[in-house]
Amino acid sequence: MFMRIFFTGGSGKAGRHVAPYLAEHGHQVTNADLVPLGHSAVADLRVDLTDAGETYSALAGLATFEELDLPAKPSYDAVVHFAAIPAILRESDAATYATNVLSTFNVLEAATRLGVRKIVFASSETTYGICFAQGERRPLYLPVDEDGVRRTYGVGSANCPPRMSLFPNVAGQLARTSGAASGVAVYSEAR
Repeated sequence: MFMRIFFTGGSGKAGRHVAPYLAEHGHQVTNADLVPLGHSAVADLRVDLTDAGETYSALAGLATFEELDLPAKPSYDAVVHFAAIPAILRESDAATYATNVLSTFNVLEAATRLGVRKIVFASSETTYGICFAQGERRPLYLPVDEDGVRRTYGVGSANCPPRMSLFPNVAGQLARTSGAASGVAVYSEAR
C-alpha cells in the first residue's frame, strides 16, 4: 500500500538509509530536516521542528510541485520521527534536552491535530546514559529501562514516550500499541 510519509531527521545517521528505503518501496517520502538529504526519490523540506508553527505548516502543506496539479491537497498517512540531536557534546545539555523534547512534542501535536493515524518514532541505546558516560558507568539494574536513565540526553529521550498521553488522538499507551482504543497506531522502540 502506497503511503505519503512525513519523515523527520531523514538526513541523519539512520534516516539517510530508512527514508530512501521507504521511497524505493513505493512510498512518497518528505524529509523534514535542517539539512537536505539530496536523494532523488525523497523530497527535502527544511523545517525547524522546535518551531510549532513551522512544524504544523510543514505537515499540513504540499511536499512536491506535482501535488499542485492534484484536485485536493493530500494529507500524510504516517509520520516517522527520527529527528534529534543524537548525542551529547554537540550542543549544551540544556539545548540538547530542549531541542529533542520540544521537537518531539511539536511533531506529535501537529500530527495528531492533522489526523495522521500512524506515528513511528525511534531513539537509541544512548537514551540510557551509559554510552556517553565519563569513566565506567554501569546500569543501576538489569534489564535497563527508562526509569534507570542517568544523563540529560537520556532524560530528554525517555520523557518523550510518556508525553504521548498529552495528545487526545493517541491512546496514551507507550509504543507497540495496536491503536484499538483510539484508531491511532503509535510505534516506538520504547517498552
